[in-house]
This record gives sequence, C-alpha cells and structure tokens, in this order.
Amino acid sequence: MIRLSRRGWNNVLIFASLIMILLFNGVHNKLLENTEKAGAPLALLPKEQVLLTLDLPNYSIERVGKEWRLRPENTVELVKLNQLMTAWYQAQALVMTEQEQSVYQGNTNPDWVAVAWFAGEAKGYVLQGYVSEQRLVVFDQQRELWLKLPANLNEQLILTL
Repeated sequence: MIRLSRRGWNNVLIFASLIMILLFNGVHNKLLENTEKAGAPLALLPKEQVLLTLDLPNYSIERVGKEWRLRPENTVELVKLNQLMTAWYQAQALVMTEQEQSVYQGNTNPDWVAVAWFAGEAKGYVLQGYVSEQRLVVFDQQRELWLKLPANLNEQLILTL
C-alpha cells in the first residue's frame, strides 16, 4: 500500500475529483450534442420560447394577451392572423445537405427577412427566406442552418397586404 501523509491523500482526492468532473462534463457534452443532420425534420421557430413579436416585411405581428395584433393597423381578420401564427409555430423544415446549400450560400438578397422576438431574449431570431417554384428555403442565422420547406408554405407564412 502507498504510504502518503494526510496532506498527500488530500491532494490525491482533489485531483481525482477534478478528473471525475472533467470526465463527466466531457461525456455530458458528447451525449447532449445537438447536431442537426441533413434531412432531419426541425421546427422553424423554437417551440420552448414565448413569441412576443414577429417582424416581417412591411408589417409586424404582436402578441396581446392570447391574441395577435397587426402593426400597422389593417383590416386583416383575427382568424387569419391566428392561422398565420399557427403556421409559423407548426412549420416543420428539413435540414438541407451541403450540396443543396451551396446553391443558396452566395445569395445575399433574400426574398423576405423575418425577425422573431422572444420573451427574455435581447436579440431577435433572424430567418431569411428564399422563394422558388420548387421550395421555400430558409436560412436560420442563429443555428446557422439551411432549411427547406414546401413552396406553398410561403403563402401561409407571409401575408400579402
């Protein structure tokens, strides 16, 4: 058996504890690593956060209690606003492959830009939309992901005033 003084055993315990902490922390990060794979379905907006305002080209939609309000004021029905916001919450996109992304990566002129403002967040959640006949492509700036959706979904996500 190893003969160490009390001080020596304390040092052994301290270093063993540090090694265990580093080991558990490294394993924890590896197990919970959230890398989205190409072709995997992904929600357009984070579902766990409360959306306060959605800024879109030429207008903004704000939460007022449990309802939504359009700014600037317009004659859009409340039912239509609720359908629009439901479409944003329920939109499921697929992560694009690197080959598919290469077509859009050089494009700096999106067809629309949406900024979602969530409760407790200082920065807006920016989504850039590129519309084509085949599909709707959205670049999620926060997650740095290119997402693809069906082309007809653009009409459900963007109001034409």
